[in-house]
Amino acid sequence: MEVDPANDGGQGGDFVDPDTGEKFAFPPSTPQSDMTAEQRAEYWRHKSQKHEKRANARSDYDDLKAKAAELDRLRADQQTEQEKAVAAAREEGRKNAEVEANRKVATALYKAALSARDIKGDELTDLMAAFNPDAFINGDDVDTDRVAALASRYGAGTHEPDTGQGRGRPVAPTAGEAGKAEAQRRFGNKTA
Repeated sequence: MEVDPANDGGQGGDFVDPDTGEKFAFPPSTPQSDMTAEQRAEYWRHKSQKHEKRANARSDYDDLKAKAAELDRLRADQQTEQEKAVAAAREEGRKNAEVEANRKVATALYKAALSARDIKGDELTDLMAAFNPDAFINGDDVDTDRVAALASRYGAGTHEPDTGQGRGRPVAPTAGEAGKAEAQRRFGNKTA
């Protein structure tokens, strides 16, 4: 590997920007904590200029975006009726596929949330049959919070979700519940 004498690995000298060739009065490959105040100021001046040049290089983004939109409009105007029909069919197919994918996602989320609440068998089958995934699709996305809220209405939720790390264990009762259960065990169910 050939060492650039201007960028000598922090052994003194000035930093030379490889893109512009401009010299800056701070040692390359040196932590800022080891630089003097003047060197740190020069270091940050270099970074500022670098980012300013990058921002200026993208200053014509809005113009390019407008030109691209104009090009798309011209291409659409010059299409034959058959090409327009094919493009419309593709767009409709894309939208239909997106809706179907969102339905599958909503259904899978609902089933997973019910399973996490220890709902199985016929009860799970009945709840899944009554589920309407279209009610949980907002525009182009699934409202996962609403799906979870619906699933939380069912089942006891007495088990931790199965994370694939072995069997879930029952959630421990709170201190108050444990105390009440122990009192009932010892003294019976007394009402005052």
